[in-house]
Amino acid sequence: MTSPVIEVQQGLLASFAPVAAAPQPVGEAPAAAAPVSAPAPAAEAPTEPPRGRLMGTPEGDPLGLVPWESRQAIYLDLPREAYDGLKAYNASFLKYPITRTLGHAWHEFLRPDRIQEPDQAHFLHGNMLHTQLLEPERYGKRYVVEPADLPKPPTAKQLEEPTAKPGTKTHDAWLDAKAREAAWLEFEASVPAGAQLVSAKDHDQVQAWAAAVLRHRKLGPLFAPEYRALNELTLVWLDPITKVPCKARLDAVRVFDDHIWIGDLKTCREAGDAFHRDASKFLYILSGTYYADALFHCKRALEDVLGLQQGALIAKPIVLEFIAIEKTAPHFVQRIHLTNDQVEMGRRLIRHALDQSIAADEAGYWPAYSEDPVPLELPAYAWTWMESRLEAR
Repeated sequence: MTSPVIEVQQGLLASFAPVAAAPQPVGEAPAAAAPVSAPAPAAEAPTEPPRGRLMGTPEGDPLGLVPWESRQAIYLDLPREAYDGLKAYNASFLKYPITRTLGHAWHEFLRPDRIQEPDQAHFLHGNMLHTQLLEPERYGKRYVVEPADLPKPPTAKQLEEPTAKPGTKTHDAWLDAKAREAAWLEFEASVPAGAQLVSAKDHDQVQAWAAAVLRHRKLGPLFAPEYRALNELTLVWLDPITKVPCKARLDAVRVFDDHIWIGDLKTCREAGDAFHRDASKFLYILSGTYYADALFHCKRALEDVLGLQQGALIAKPIVLEFIAIEKTAPHFVQRIHLTNDQVEMGRRLIRHALDQSIAADEAGYWPAYSEDPVPLELPAYAWTWMESRLEAR
């Protein structure tokens, strides 16, 4: 196998250089679901960014990640911050015009004063799991566990100097608060820059989830250290129809003799019916289809990464699985795939959201709700309930 090649645009940081290509998995692959059929054929690529206010402009691509000439690129070891900083369409963005509005999409992803905040509570566990399972060497740099013997941090009220005399309970409580403050300041000074503090409870929870995947008879071997080069892959390509820049970050990609497998990690309350309801609420058919199509559009770049001859992967179907991990013990794991009908619906949703977003970007106007009054819409069950009240004796 030849040395892997990765397409790196001029001006990228040296840390984005290629790493050793992961070997192809051997042994039994997970039972393949129906492969995702090929999306629309690619069109000719532009040589310069299309008209637009935010997407595909030099200001929105400071590191030159968009492959305008080659149409597709895969980046290994690209920091999350660099990925987030690239203004290109991704699955998270495209869900907003469907579930919310274009205005909400702009506010969440494109507003000029947007600042990347530390992981919020509802994202923290998932991000910790991804790091532990996919990039374990970075876990200790991103997250620092609060020591068990660290005292409870004092409140601002507790730190107010009392008027009570020394020796009183009030004064002693203030001294205790100051001592706890000093302990916290000393500990925080030892935390590496950019790391996030997490509780021991959160840390232990994430370790249990990761262990559940690793002990899975068929999934566990796919997360062995020798395959980590194909974890957290960043894909950047031009949409074949509109030619706008798109991006995706795939959790895990594995190449088998007869197909290419994508694993998408999900934590959930329950991996049965509750997961399927959540999948509807959070539009997993959109994101799952988007990820599979992203890899289809970047197959040639993946061949370069693996040091394969051009065309070696063209005939391999792509299979995407959601890996649903239950949050509560014993943390059972369920593998779930999309059906062909769901993939077709996912593509329709993607195209609808993409067309709306492109029009908004070119116009420089991202509308939210109508400026005119709209009628109140009530669910059917509300009418049924009100009718039952009228009929009550």
